[in-house]
Amino acid sequence: MTKKEFRSLYDQNYEGIRRYIYFRSMNEDLANDVAQNVFLKIWSKKLNIAEYSIRPLLYKIANDEFISELRKRKHIVSIKNGMDKLEFEDKNQNEDQEERKLQLKKALALLTEKQRTVILMNKLEGLTYLEISESLNLSIKAVEKRMTSGMKSLREKIKEIK
Repeated sequence: MTKKEFRSLYDQNYEGIRRYIYFRSMNEDLANDVAQNVFLKIWSKKLNIAEYSIRPLLYKIANDEFISELRKRKHIVSIKNGMDKLEFEDKNQNEDQEERKLQLKKALALLTEKQRTVILMNKLEGLTYLEISESLNLSIKAVEKRMTSGMKSLREKIKEIK
């Protein structure tokens, strides 16, 4: 892999990886560390990008690094407590939109980790079910089931919160 190829890969995927880990951990420093470690691994292995389905590989490495970091730090980040820190990028939205986002944030916090992970990877990062299945070492059917049950639960939780 050339420096130019690596830079392009980094520019296209760094923010998505960082955001994915941030939404799982609600810890900005951890998200930055894991995202950097992902690209350090890719660079050190000098992988030929053309041989791999690179995006799922990046998320697989990110997931593994995230779990490894949690083990190293010997504490599990509480998603429920961390969700309170979630800030949305657009500060100039009206109150109704802010209220809906708050409801969504609270509802996401009530989902299982498995459901939340699949939903965030699909809806936030735009990964396909195939890419998610490769990243998490699951069958496509398992991803579909988690997505279906997660979205159903999400709708129910939002109704309860209203």
